[in-house]
Amino acid sequence: MLGPCLIVEIEMAKQRDAAMFDLFDQAAAKSQIGERQSDLEDLIAASEAGDEGDAFSKAFDELEDIGAPVIINSDGYFISGEENYDEIWADYYCEFGFPGLDDFGVSEKINAILSKYGLFAEWKNPGCLGVYYA
Repeated sequence: MLGPCLIVEIEMAKQRDAAMFDLFDQAAAKSQIGERQSDLEDLIAASEAGDEGDAFSKAFDELEDIGAPVIINSDGYFISGEENYDEIWADYYCEFGFPGLDDFGVSEKINAILSKYGLFAEWKNPGCLGVYYA
């Protein structure tokens, strides 16, 4: 005869195994949460439908249209913090308190365009801003 502790351990193992199986049971998962499976599937569906439309390239085009100093390289693109001739687009040191810059020295125009596409700018070094998903 099995002792009570061993019986409890066996039952717990059965429940754990059943729970692990349920994690991979897609039919059961669909019935529990509807048609949505995961964020990954949502991203795949959006890219197949063209909804996302490559946020980076759309933001790049808009930044170019307003004259922001965007530069393409092998990692994608970045925004120059050194080409502030006609307009101050980015100032790493925020030395002069230019109007239109946020607390991190990035133009509000740049922030508005990037946030529209779910992106943000962050300083890679004092000379350029990287663009990333928020």
